[in-house]
Amino acid sequence: MIVDRLQNLKKYTGLNRNLDRAIDEISRLDVEGIPTEEVRIDGERVYFKCELLRTRDEEEALFEAHRKYIDVHICLGGRERIKGASIHNLSSVAAYDEGKDVEWLNGSCEWDVTLKEGEFMICFEEDAHKPLLDHGEQAEFKKMIVKAEV
Repeated sequence: MIVDRLQNLKKYTGLNRNLDRAIDEISRLDVEGIPTEEVRIDGERVYFKCELLRTRDEEEALFEAHRKYIDVHICLGGRERIKGASIHNLSSVAAYDEGKDVEWLNGSCEWDVTLKEGEFMICFEEDAHKPLLDHGEQAEFKKMIVKAEV
């Protein structure tokens, strides 16, 4: 898991070819003008979606983990709390769904991060995460989620 400011995103190239492609494309975007639709950068290998979302109470959330994609969570407005843990320290509550690239897990949180506007988090395959969490009350925020094939 990596957390940093968007202005530092290019520092994280060299970890994965598809992640490099995503970082290059994101670095060229005008974040104010990002469309609220899915945008394919390289077919199924690299794509993103920008959405206006609402935070939720942690009671409603399970950890999610992905095997096919690295997630890059980018906060474009407001703030979002994301909790996480290593998949090795959690218990599966539903079998991995290959079509949706998600496994749902439960267990104890190992890290708790608040992303504010202009910040990002990269979650790799071993980084289970609970996104969209609130800070005591629900609020809207704008987020881009980038998927880069492992």
